Amino acid sequence: MSSRENRATATSTSGKVVAQTEGTGLGTSPSSTVSYEEQTDYTTSSGKEVHIREEQDETGVFRHREVEIRPDGSQHVHRVYENPNKGTRLEIEKEFSG
Repeated sequence: MSSRENRATATSTSGKVVAQTEGTGLGTSPSSTVSYEEQTDYTTSSGKEVHIREEQDETGVFRHREVEIRPDGSQHVHRVYENPNKGTRLEIEKEFSG
């Protein structure tokens, strides 16, 4: 990876940001239900731009989104939704042409 940008935000149940690590390119508004949120952006040595975002709310519901943008403009999107309270897990893979 030639460059990596990272920002993690820990939010209390009241929605107040209690810890934050800065990188670039993230504009978030704290939510009263988000207990964990992280965003990572980097560029691979082959020129792909990768954007990853994860969050988990206070009930344990987890969301993950990874977008890979290739030099030709095409995109690969990987999404995960997991709710351990209901025993639900959903993964979606999509391809978009450039």
